[in-house]
Amino acid sequence: MKFTKHLKNVFCGLVLSIFLASPAWATIITIDPVDYLGQWIIQGQTGINKGKQAVDLAAPGNYTLDIGNSRTQFQVDASGNTSTTFTDTYTASGNTITFLNTPVIFDPVGYAGLYDLEASNSFTGLSGLQTVTLVPGLFVTLDIGNSRTQFQVDASGNTSTTFTDTYTASGNTITFLNETIEIDPGAFAGFYDLESANQRINLTGLQTLELVPGLSITLDSGGGRGNFGILASPCSINPPGGITVGGTFFGISCVVSNNPPVADAGPEQIVEQQGPTGSSVVLNGSASSDPDDDSLSFNWTGPFGTATGEFPNVTIPAGIHIITLVVNDGIVDSDPDSVQILVQDTTSPAFTFNQLVSKLWPPNKKMVLSATLSDVSDAVTVNPVVNISITSNQGSSADWNITQSGGTWNTELRADRLGNDTERVYDISVSVTDDAGNVGTTTATVKVPHDQGQNKGGGKKK
Repeated sequence: MKFTKHLKNVFCGLVLSIFLASPAWATIITIDPVDYLGQWIIQGQTGINKGKQAVDLAAPGNYTLDIGNSRTQFQVDASGNTSTTFTDTYTASGNTITFLNTPVIFDPVGYAGLYDLEASNSFTGLSGLQTVTLVPGLFVTLDIGNSRTQFQVDASGNTSTTFTDTYTASGNTITFLNETIEIDPGAFAGFYDLESANQRINLTGLQTLELVPGLSITLDSGGGRGNFGILASPCSINPPGGITVGGTFFGISCVVSNNPPVADAGPEQIVEQQGPTGSSVVLNGSASSDPDDDSLSFNWTGPFGTATGEFPNVTIPAGIHIITLVVNDGIVDSDPDSVQILVQDTTSPAFTFNQLVSKLWPPNKKMVLSATLSDVSDAVTVNPVVNISITSNQGSSADWNITQSGGTWNTELRADRLGNDTERVYDISVSVTDDAGNVGTTTATVKVPHDQGQNKGGGKKK
């Protein structure tokens, strides 16, 4: 009985000692990378993990979670609940850490080698166009050949980088900025490797390759190794001309590839004719383009002869004309593009018509100057055709007279009417016509009253 009581006291003391020595309790935390296929590590834990895992952690505690080349932290409280300030990278809810993933597109364009993405996390040996699920809010390492670069992905899936000479980071896409390079081993007849880790091996003779600028590239001839670099926009080699490897000089140069420019002669235009020789027209070649963003020169041909410039001001005669544009990027001409320009005269001639009287009295049969026409002009036609016609309800053409003195036309009317009839009415019609058939017109009416209104009863005056 005494021995049992003693054993009980020893056991209670042991439990109390363990309790006092272990203030933290073990709890299970779930790490859920969702569709992220790379590896992750919780510092202080054994092993590298992939996929969804349940991990025993002491609570409370602060923990470091390494994803790729970036380090994050989360906390576990005494109840086993997680929290974090890396809210762009993963959520911490209850006892679960859930990665906030986003797809990123890698487009090497014409680069045929391999590239590694976060090599420690199994994204190795990638080639061609790839879409990879990554964790946002972190720096991601992209190895191309012997060089290491970095980019970042934000919570919206947008990429950014400081390696702007090597690739563009736009939206969720990384696009390699390649240059075409020619390698000339000269008299060297053996094999040589270029970026051997990326399968540019067993090359022989003259080679033309697409390589990524802004990096250090290794050439291995078997008898030695040497490095060179490529600078972009415009392409150049460092060191210039090439490198000597194992006693052999390898010439390295940029191959300037040129895409022809595209001419755009602008929209069709309808222009009012300004003068006898035509009109001044501003041509518009601003929509012309060059795939390589080269500067362009502009060469126009048409009825004016030739003109240069993006917006030349030329004189085009009346009618429909086809204007042709060819642009040049300093290397090659574009295919020609044409635009139709219509120059037309739609404006009537101008003139001044003065009606001097509207009533002739007394009816003394004299010829009276009743109207004048002057200041006849037209922007295009030098001598527009003037036509003045007169009609009357009484009399004949002997009762009016039209004369011209210089640039003035005078109209005289006879002050007369039939004594046994109503008033006489003269109708004057004026038209001025240019060579294009545009007509300016006006009319006037002049009356010779029967009387002055003393005999409004209608009988004859005595």
